[in-house]
This record gives sequence, C-alpha cells and structure tokens, in this order.
Amino acid sequence: VRIISYCKAFVKKGHFVKVFIIAPTDEAKQNKLKCGIVDGVHFQYVSRITWRGEKTNFIVKILYYLWGIFKLPFLLYKIKNDVIITYHSEIFFNIIVKLYCLVFDIPLVLDKTEYPKNFFNRNRLFKIYEKTKLIFFDKIITISKELEEFYSNIIPLKNVFLLPATVDIERYNIIKLNQNITNKYIGVMFGTHNRDNILDSIYAYKQFLDFKIEKPWDLYLIGDFETLVKKHPENLKIIDYIEKENLSK
Repeated sequence: VRIISYCKAFVKKGHFVKVFIIAPTDEAKQNKLKCGIVDGVHFQYVSRITWRGEKTNFIVKILYYLWGIFKLPFLLYKIKNDVIITYHSEIFFNIIVKLYCLVFDIPLVLDKTEYPKNFFNRNRLFKIYEKTKLIFFDKIITISKELEEFYSNIIPLKNVFLLPATVDIERYNIIKLNQNITNKYIGVMFGTHNRDNILDSIYAYKQFLDFKIEKPWDLYLIGDFETLVKKHPENLKIIDYIEKENLSK
C-alpha cells in the first residue's frame, strides 16, 4: 500500500516507475500476471514465475531468490533507471545492487518504516550486523521522527528523509457515506493480515459505552471480514463477542 501510494504519485509527475519483485512470495500467490501495469506503475517478477497456489519447498524458494538477485542488475540496466528505491536490505542483495549502483553512479535508497527486526532484544554482534547492512544506502526514507532519529545515528541525518504514512486516497473513492447516519461515530478500518487487533477496538468501544454517555457514538468496522476469517478463522470469536455483548450493529 505504501509503495503504490508514492509510485502513483511519481507517475503523475511524469516519471517512469517500475517495481521489480525479486522472487515470488506466498502472500501474493493469487497473482497470475508475471508483469504488467497497475495505475501507470509497471511491475515484473524477476524470476518470471508466481506461485499460483503451489506448495514450494524452502530450497526452491532460496534458489529463486538468488536467481532473482543475480538477474536484477541486467533488468535495471535495460530501463536505464535514475534511482533505486527498495524495501529489501539483506546483505547479499545489498552487495549485488550496490555494485551496480556504483558502476552507473545511481543512488540506492531504502524505505525503512520499522526498526530492524528484534533489534533491541539481540546481542551486540547482531546490532553491528544490522547497522552494517544500512551503510550500503545513500539515503533512508522513514516514517516517523523517532525512526528518523534512530537511523540518523547510523548514517548522516541529511541522508535520512522523513516521509510520514502515505495513503492512496483513490482507493476510497468507491466509499459513500450512508445518508441515514445521524449519530456521531467512530470508524475503524482493518485489513486481512490479522494485525489490526479488531477485537481490541471493540473492547475499548465497550468500555466507552460503559461510561453510560447519554448519546453514545456508534462504532463502524470497515473491511473485508469474510476474507479475514477465511485466512484466520480465529477471528470468528469477534462475532461471538459482538453477539454476547448485544452489540448487534
């Protein structure tokens, strides 16, 4: 979502943008197109394959990943790009792509919206390794002041760019306000990745009601709940709780 939001913005400004997927992932196994254009943004699976639902063992995935990294510089050369922005920062990828960038004098930019994984719970050697991976990049784009400060301790502050959470507003053009809504309301949007803690929002709302406010606000949960439950059946307990607490709407 973050990638497409600013990729589309680049396209609107007249830039050519192409997204390369190094290797297919289980999360995107529903994808059938190996390349194409979405809202003006070009994309291509470097390995020229999508999983399409097949079960693939770990060794095969690693081989596709390595093949994708070796092939990537040749594809980059074909489009004569001016800058590379990546979410990926594993050391092998960094070395190969950084060599390409040095040869053709192209800046390599990392979009990093979190701390390095488990950074604060690991030993000193691990922290050194994680920091070493970041020195390959000319600039780091990050999402908050706290992360801006963290990464500026690894590379110069002038090379850390703060880009707050970006949203592709056009995704919501199909949503229309129900004209029958007259009461004040709280809207909670959720996805299908099971990271939005919907039940916590309902718990908080229930406590909100327990204050016995004269005219309580309504709570609207907005998202594809059917798909969420198919992927994560444990979320059926949300329905049970709503019924138990008589939160029918």
